[in-house]
Amino acid sequence: ALGHQAAAVIGNNPAMIQKLKDAGEATGERVWELPLWEEHEKATKSDIADLYDSVYNKILTMDGNTRIYPGHDYGEKSTITLKENIKISHLLQARNLKNFQQRMEQYEKNRTPGS
Repeated sequence: ALGHQAAAVIGNNPAMIQKLKDAGEATGERVWELPLWEEHEKATKSDIADLYDSVYNKILTMDGNTRIYPGHDYGEKSTITLKENIKISHLLQARNLKNFQQRMEQYEKNRTPGS
């Protein structure tokens, strides 16, 4: 729907969305923020099994060379390949749903609020 002019972005972290917009303007890879409707708000509060399904049965089935704009700071790199992200993210290396849940719980205990 956006053609080759922009990529869509949707989320509940305004600071991260602004970083993506700024990076897009700086690189010529612009993003267009889509509205976060009530249905999307509900989805952001879904349970761990839904998240596991989205990550492991949808995202991680994509080609490893797919470039992504992760919600993390990788320094001067604004993108990373899916394959590279899997290598450095313990959350993307879970053996099963239970292991993913354990990794997410540990991540949540250690993360900085708002990150």
